[in-house]
Amino acid sequence: MKRLPIARVLRCLPAVLCALLGACNASFVSDFGSNFSIGGTVSGLPGGQSIVLLNNGRDSLTIASNGAFVFGGLVPFNGSYLVTISAQPASANCAVANASGTATNDVTNVLVTCQPR
Repeated sequence: MKRLPIARVLRCLPAVLCALLGACNASFVSDFGSNFSIGGTVSGLPGGQSIVLLNNGRDSLTIASNGAFVFGGLVPFNGSYLVTISAQPASANCAVANASGTATNDVTNVLVTCQPR
């Protein structure tokens, strides 16, 4: 059996790795090093009232109307997020669904639902 010189193997290694990643459809490679937004939708918030949400205990967002929201801070690829309620509206109780996970893309499915007290 004939052995290849190590220099030849090392020269071919980048091409082989690229071919393997392409064959595996490794799209995550382009996301590595990216940052992603965390957001979702608020519903049932009483008019004239607001709710304060936190992402990971620090990124604060005050919301004063129903609809879409996005936190100002970003989460790195494979970073964790946890959306919690810091302050409830005066006349409603709100809950968060899809509140936590790992960011591999922009997160848009956090649901904040409020019910009158």
